[in-house]
Parts: sequence; C-alpha cells; structure tokens
Amino acid sequence: MKARLCCLLTALLLGACDSGSPPPQVVVRPVKLFTVADPAARKLRQLPAQLRASDEVLLSFRRGGHLQSLPVTEGMRVKTGQLLAEVDSEDQRLQLRDREASFNLARAQYQRFSTLSERQMTARAELDQRKAQRDSAEAALNLARQELSYTRLLAPFDGVVARVAVQNHQMLQPAQTVMVMQSAINLDVVFQLPENLAKQLRPDSKSGGYQPLVRLSSLPGREFPATFKEKATLPDPSTLAYWVTYTIPRPADLNLLPGMSANVTIDFAEFINEQAQFLVVPSEAVFTPDTSESDQPQVWVVVEKDGKLTLEGRKVEVGQLTEEGVQVRSGLQPGERIVAVGGTDLQAGQQVRPWVRERGL
Repeated sequence: MKARLCCLLTALLLGACDSGSPPPQVVVRPVKLFTVADPAARKLRQLPAQLRASDEVLLSFRRGGHLQSLPVTEGMRVKTGQLLAEVDSEDQRLQLRDREASFNLARAQYQRFSTLSERQMTARAELDQRKAQRDSAEAALNLARQELSYTRLLAPFDGVVARVAVQNHQMLQPAQTVMVMQSAINLDVVFQLPENLAKQLRPDSKSGGYQPLVRLSSLPGREFPATFKEKATLPDPSTLAYWVTYTIPRPADLNLLPGMSANVTIDFAEFINEQAQFLVVPSEAVFTPDTSESDQPQVWVVVEKDGKLTLEGRKVEVGQLTEEGVQVRSGLQPGERIVAVGGTDLQAGQQVRPWVRERGL
C-alpha cells in the first residue's frame, strides 16, 4: 500500500515538472490622452448679449421756460430737424424785434456816412465809429436769433422718441431732460468677454470683414450679421470682464427694441494671426529623455494597431509657453493623440489604454 502511494506521488511530481510555466501577463498602463487640435479649426463661442440703441441722447432746453408745445409721443419716429418741443418764446421774439430795429438803424447810418465819406464831407473817424455801431448791432441781432432758437427743441437725427420725461404746459429748468431719443437705423449688441477671450478678439487682425451672428430666442431661425464697433480696454469692476459692442442694422420687418436679450456666436479662429497658428499641447506632455544627446524634446504619440494602443516616441520642435500650453512648431499633426502627462515613466512600444476618471474620485 505504501509502495503504491509513493509511486503515485512520484508520477504527480514528474508531471508537474514536465508542464511549461504560463507566459507572463502583459500590463496595459492607463495614460491620460490629449488630442492635438487644429489651430485653424473653428473655435465657436456663444455669448449672452443685449440689444441697445446705437445712438441715444438726452434732449433738453438751454434756457428754462413754460412748455407750450409737445407734439411728439413715446415711440414716435421723427426726422432730422423735426420739432419735438417748444417753450414760450414771447420774450425772445420781442428782443429779436428790438435788435432788428437797432441793426437796421445802425446799417442805414453807416451807409449815409459812407456816402458822405466818399464825397469827403465827413471825417474818417466818424465813419469808423458808425461801422463799429453797425457791426455791434449785427452781433446783437445774431445773438437774439440764437436765443429764439433755444426755445425750440429739434430732432438731431432720424430716430425714435424713446421716452418723454415731461408734460405739456410744465415749467422747465435749464438743462432739464425733456425726452430721450434713439437712433432708428442701427442697434448695438453688447456683451462681456472674460480675459482669456478678450485678448483673442482683435478686429484689426486677419479677420477683415468677419461678422459674428446674432440670434434672438424670440425669433428662431433668424440670424443677423454684426459689425464690430468698439471694445473696452478696462474691465467691468463687478465682473472683471470686458464690454464688447457690435452693431446690426435695424430690420424693417421686425420691431427689435433696446433691452431685448440675444446671443452672439463668434468664431475666435477668425482673429488668430496667421503667423501664430502653431499647435499647442500640454506642457507636461513634452519631456527630454535621459538618453537624448541633443536634448531635443519629444512626446509620446499613441499609435493604434490591431485594436491595441502602443507608444511611439516623436521628436518635436517647441516654441513659446502660453497659458494654454506649449507651442509645437513641428513634429506633430492635428488629430494625433499623445500622452498628456508622465512621459518620463513610459517606454517605446509599451501598450497603454486611456485613463478614465472613476466616479467619486
């Protein structure tokens, strides 16, 4: 019995020694990937905006007085030079008549003395005095005409009466706001840009006649090309963002009003300088191998073959370091995938897989 048991154990041991050991398991390392973007590709941003009047003025009288005519109402369209309001002008008209009489007298006296001077029947000094009196009377007459014009409020441009701040027959003070008038031709589209986008918006760059598109939520399907007007160079103290203004023509078939909400779609690729269109990758993706004799930077390019991802070292020429990463002048192509971080711990030909952030971490 014991002999049989020993033979069985010996056979099992010999069988175990004859079977080959299992092949080592390939370790697939997780890495964070980065896809190289094309700098010339569209970089669309949609920003909330608001419509405002392109031109808006507060109208008032230079001289106070009793308001006797207010022929306009809020929302009325007016033409340049149209009468908007008028204060009592009786005193100014009487003054004008007095100045006209004084001027006519001074002019007639000068003409008589001029005739006498030609006949050498009066002194030259007397003629000069009459001439000065005529000129003074003419200046006083022009001043009276100007004072009379101050009693009438005329439209400075074609537009819309946005608000009337007074009532007819009211006593007005000098420079008191009578009404607000807005342009009827264009509308401004104002919005804010954070610092990282404001520095990219350069209308003097290659964009030329590029026009962003303005859309209103109340008008689906309608788009309005906008033209650059101005950009603030100081940030808003409350938001630390920069105000930007574009302009659109006021459509004749729509009643667009200042204060309405809108969205502006801007392709910031239109404002990138041609000479600055370099590829940009994370700065942690670029490293210099210890075995490199020329100290030339390189990156790990992820190559897919037979459903597997492996690493391939690629030498690159780098440029300036920016807020978005480091510029790559040569060595990479848009669309290639590279390892974003930890390149010094990897090897050529090593098999990898995309690193996925687990939920809760």
